[in-house]
Amino acid sequence: MFVIIHKRDDKLIGAVDLTIKDIHNGAGSIGYIIHPDWWGNGFATEASKLLIHYGFRELKLHRIFATCSPENLASIKVLERIGMSREGRMRGHLKMKEGWRDSLLYSILEDD
Repeated sequence: MFVIIHKRDDKLIGAVDLTIKDIHNGAGSIGYIIHPDWWGNGFATEASKLLIHYGFRELKLHRIFATCSPENLASIKVLERIGMSREGRMRGHLKMKEGWRDSLLYSILEDD
């Protein structure tokens, strides 16, 4: 996990993480969280690009994936901007307070 610090203010504004899910098959997943005051400024996109680069170059991963809520249009845009392709919808993927939620699955391969 890496924190995202706004350079000008030296302020913690979010975090990104990369989790190795399967060493044998070289698979990892990424996630990010940005404080709402900083949404829409490209921080999730920039940090995620760096993390994907790190995953492929340093960790020698083959595939990196991410999930998001189908209603989270901003997150969908981030995943598409960083070169991920939508693979599909996972029905009833996460149990939330209000019930089961679907997730969209995105991925990128090392040679994409």
